[in-house]
Amino acid sequence: HYSATIESLLNFFVFLAIMTAIVFVAEAQFNPHINSYLDALYFTVSTLTTTGYGDVTAAGPWGKLLSVVAMLIGITLFLQLTRTIFQGAKIRYTCSNCGLSAHDADAIRCKHCGELLKRTHSPLLS
Repeated sequence: HYSATIESLLNFFVFLAIMTAIVFVAEAQFNPHINSYLDALYFTVSTLTTTGYGDVTAAGPWGKLLSVVAMLIGITLFLQLTRTIFQGAKIRYTCSNCGLSAHDADAIRCKHCGELLKRTHSPLLS
């Protein structure tokens, strides 16, 4: 469970860093409000969180398109992060019938094929 949460956090922050760099490179020349990497980070975070204070806005059609892409991908990654944080722990046990390897800790049958799971395994949290 922790590894999935860490992976989701890492994905989100890598996306944030890359999107901030893209915003800085794309907007710094044309947008008088983005003069530093910190300004680009502020714009990116306010866009991703859909706060949009209005003090820094995208310049031109490409900047607006970049904002839309940032919002769509960012919200998706944020939802993935939220899901992994609040999702229950899974046990790693491979179903002998279909091969599904992650089951709920209290599962009796495989959620994919319905095969009866052997309960002699020790639950390893992922």
